[in-house]
Amino acid sequence: MKVIEVQLTPVPTKHVPARPKRCHVSTWKVFATAFVVAAAGAWVVNYDTPKPVRPVVKYKVVAGDTLWSIASAYGSDHADIRKTYWQIAEDNHIPLEGTLQPGQTLVINQ
Repeated sequence: MKVIEVQLTPVPTKHVPARPKRCHVSTWKVFATAFVVAAAGAWVVNYDTPKPVRPVVKYKVVAGDTLWSIASAYGSDHADIRKTYWQIAEDNHIPLEGTLQPGQTLVINQ
């Protein structure tokens, strides 16, 4: 049996470091475009959406009424009575520890 010796020589290769790919659009242009689109979208949403009209009730205070009893009568079932209490006091410029006078008219937004 004949043995043939073969000598392999490595092929020289050039090592070229990978260059980062460059984008043709600058970063500030991307951010500026995104800002303009977002601002325009927010303007369209706010412009086209009508504000809901809340019904208003005028309530005349009688003797024995408290702000808490009125809030519990006019608050919704799932609403926190404290929030209704605060809203009635704020809408009518009543201090939270203030008292009601019989005959006083309160505006209650439902």
